[in-house]
Parts: sequence; structure tokens; C-alpha cells
Amino acid sequence: MSIRFKRERSALPGLALSLAILAAVGFSMVLTAQLLWMQLVDRANYTFANVLGVPGRNRLLLSVAAGLALPPLVALLVLLRPRGPGLRGLHRAAVIVSPLLLLFVLPGLFLSQVAAGKPLFYLIVLSAFGLSLRALLSASLAARAEGQPWRLRQWLRSRPLVARLGTLQLPTWVALLFVCAAAAGYAWFLGAHAVAHHRLIQTLDTDVGIADNVMANLASGHLFRAPGYFGTAPGNYLTVHTDYSSLLLLPIYRLHPGAEILLRLQAALAALSVIPLFLLARHLLGQRMAVWASFAFLSLAPLHGALLYNFSWMPLFCLFSFTLYYAVLTGRRWLSLAALLLLLASSEMAPLAVLGLGVFLAATLKKTRTGIGLALAGVAMFALNTAVATHLAGALAAP
Repeated sequence: MSIRFKRERSALPGLALSLAILAAVGFSMVLTAQLLWMQLVDRANYTFANVLGVPGRNRLLLSVAAGLALPPLVALLVLLRPRGPGLRGLHRAAVIVSPLLLLFVLPGLFLSQVAAGKPLFYLIVLSAFGLSLRALLSASLAARAEGQPWRLRQWLRSRPLVARLGTLQLPTWVALLFVCAAAAGYAWFLGAHAVAHHRLIQTLDTDVGIADNVMANLASGHLFRAPGYFGTAPGNYLTVHTDYSSLLLLPIYRLHPGAEILLRLQAALAALSVIPLFLLARHLLGQRMAVWASFAFLSLAPLHGALLYNFSWMPLFCLFSFTLYYAVLTGRRWLSLAALLLLLASSEMAPLAVLGLGVFLAATLKKTRTGIGLALAGVAMFALNTAVATHLAGALAAP
């Protein structure tokens, strides 16, 4: 044993790092198991405000301490064996399992309470999680490939069919069909649960009720009247939100008027946004990453909370935004024009988004004419929205 340590003395500084990684992995796995074992309310309270009862906290601390100590002890016992893996082998094993360091973050990312209560903190954590996971996965895959047995590599090279499985490329329509099937299931599941929440009086009346009130007035020929928002006072919904695109979905609303159809429409529009997102990601990153990007969008916890508890036309904003990005980057002029008009009509935030896209294109992608045109369109629509809201407010205030 001492002879091997002397021979691997150059690797001794990595021993502490390897043991620390294994201890942190044990901590992460135990904490994840504890979080998943908790009831949803307790998990949200602990993640959001670090609130946990005394018995629960003692149990958590004891289990986490065991998770910290056990993996390094097992690693040292394996290392002390005469035919153990050695310091370099231990370090390679620690690097391979290092992505599990971030496992404890996942339960908190799927809590809508955290996303809604601390959105900036949530986005920072989400960004840090993605960047860290990418780095750890790269290191893990590199360490695994480095230690791959020579005979296994030779066997893979002698089997062309097996070697091609890792680079198998499905036809685009098959990948898109797979994503659409997942989106359809997503729309049905979240739409049904949103309706169930609504029937249990768990949706926000200030969002769902007002939107239903506006749509009911549109169906009756009263353009953007909103007594649910203004009460008995005169008022027009366009002075608050310029959701002109709600007129597009009026025929569907007429088929079954009410809040439930709006909640199902919202889930369907969110799911439909995956199609232009898939095409955009495929153009920029390739087909495999496009599938992963689509599933990442469908797994976004803040979106789930928004679809279950309130209503807005923001899914239309996402749908037309992704479509515009894809059309502009691929040079589809008519699709770009249609997506631009629909996007500008979808929300009062759309002009700012179009302006930002135009500045970005002109500054970084050298599409100067397109960028300037989009920027001017955004400014013009912002001025129009301001003029309409000012005119309507002035007309209603006049005696």
C-alpha cells in the first residue's frame, strides 16, 4: 500500500478533492431523498423559507451527516485494499459521479411557489444549475471515455451497427411528431387539472374572471368592455392590456363560452409553442438538442403554475415570438410578416420584444435592414397602443 502511495504521490493532492466530491454527492442524494419524502407543503416551506419542525430538522441533519460521511469512508476502504483502484482511479470515479452534486436542486425547481414567490432568485438558480450541470456532465463524460477499457473500444469498432447507434439521426418529421405527441399529452393533462382547480375555486378571479368577462362581451359585440374590471364605472380593457389577439380565439370561445374553455385554450397554446421552438432549436443547435429544448420548455415549473391557477394571453405571445424568431433566422419573409403582426397584437409587451429583437439583429447578426425594420415596427406599435389607451381613457373621462 505504501509503495503504491509513493508511486502515485503526484496524485495525492487530488485525494482530498475526490473525497470532498464523494461526500457532497452523498449529501446531495440524501437531501434529495428527504425532500421527495416530505409532503408537498413541507417541501415548499423548507425550500422557500427554510421552515421545518424540530423533529423533521433533526432527522434531516442526521441523515445528511450520514450521507456526508459514508461515501468517503467506503472510498477509503476500497482504496486501502491491495488491489484497489488507486488514487487516480478514485479521482476518475469521483468525477464520473460529480453531476449528482446538483441532484438536490431538482425538487425545488419544480415548486411553483418558489418560482412565483421569488422569480428573480428562481431564474438565477435555474441559470446556475444549467451552466453547472453542463460543466459537470462534460467532465463526467470525458472521464468515463478516458477510462473505457481497450477491449470494449475495439469491440465497438468491430461492430459498425452498434457504433452507429450513438449517432443515429431520426427523420425530422419523426422527431417533430414525437414532440407534438408529448405536447398534446401536456395540453390535455394541464388543461384538465386547470379546470379541476377552477371548479374547486382555486383559480384567481382577477385573471380568469376578467378574461372571461372580456371574451363574453366580445362575443356579444361589445368590443373590449370589462365590467368585471371597472365595475359600474365606464372603462375599456384596452386601456389596461392591449390583447387584440383575443379576437382570434373568439370563434372557439363561442362554441362553449365560459372560463373552462379559456383555461383549456391557454394550456393548448402553451403546448403549441413547442412546434416553432423545436424548429428554431433545430436550426440553431441540431435535432437532438431541439428535442431536449422542447421537453425543457414543457417541464418549466413557473409555466405549470401559471396554467393551473390563472389565465393570460402570454402563451400567444410565446407562440408568435418563437415563430417570428424562426422565420427571421431562416429567411421566411411571409411567415415573418404574419408572425410579426400577430405578435404585435398579442400583448402590450410585444412592441418592446420586437424592438429588442430588431436591435439584436442589427447589432450582432448583421441583418441591418431586418433589424431596423423590426425596431421601427416595435416603436410604431408602442405609439399606437399609447394613443389608443390615451384616447379611450380621455373619451371615457369626458362628461
